[in-house]
Amino acid sequence: MALFLAIAVWLLGICSVAPVKAAGETWRGELDQAIELAVAGDLDGSLVILARLEGEHPDEPDIVRRTAQVLARSGKTAKASERFQRLKQLSPDTFTDREQLLVLLLSVGAVERYEKERQELLAAVKAAGDRQVTRSPSFVRELFVVDKRIKVDAFEFYPNSRDGTVTPYYFFISTGSDGELKGQFLMAADSEKTAKLKKNGKIAESDGGYYLELQPAPQSAEGAEGQLIALFPGARPPTYEQARELVVSFILERLKS
Repeated sequence: MALFLAIAVWLLGICSVAPVKAAGETWRGELDQAIELAVAGDLDGSLVILARLEGEHPDEPDIVRRTAQVLARSGKTAKASERFQRLKQLSPDTFTDREQLLVLLLSVGAVERYEKERQELLAAVKAAGDRQVTRSPSFVRELFVVDKRIKVDAFEFYPNSRDGTVTPYYFFISTGSDGELKGQFLMAADSEKTAKLKKNGKIAESDGGYYLELQPAPQSAEGAEGQLIALFPGARPPTYEQARELVVSFILERLKS
């Protein structure tokens, strides 16, 4: 649960900037106050304001969204889940709402429902095609531990595609028992990156564009390159299981050294 709460705090933080106030939206000031209370740790005080706003504006996505986020941080998962479900109708192209629902379901071990919601999200991504959406969707795929020492948060995300294809990339964040960042791994496709590797003779011309690498540390100098771990030949992207296995193997080798 502690890991989920940390993720919930992050999710609240990435959305903490309120939209520009439109004419007639007098409730925005109160919503800002509720957000400030939640960020300061006064979840009960925040929920009092949000409950009043939700009663007055039950179909306003921003209010329902904030209520769901604060309920999740308060451990009231059933009520939070109910709001995230409503947001699928109120704001269908805002994939972040569905992503946060997936985090919530995974944190409480609701695996079957998580998988059902995940498949619905993938279908929504594909159906969106080249319509304008808020951003490329990304969400937690799995939370697991390697060798009882290293926690790994695995994410999958979907770059915007003009042809309606749904091809996932994967991102893994590993941390120690003390919360210290140990490594960030990215499995993606980048034509410029693979072209550079081919030019430098590091990979063959026949190798495909998908790769797995250890990302440069956050404190690295600008322009620092990551450590290439694996390349995947052919046009077909690797599966999540393939990427996960390689990340786990890399972490275990590091633990031995």
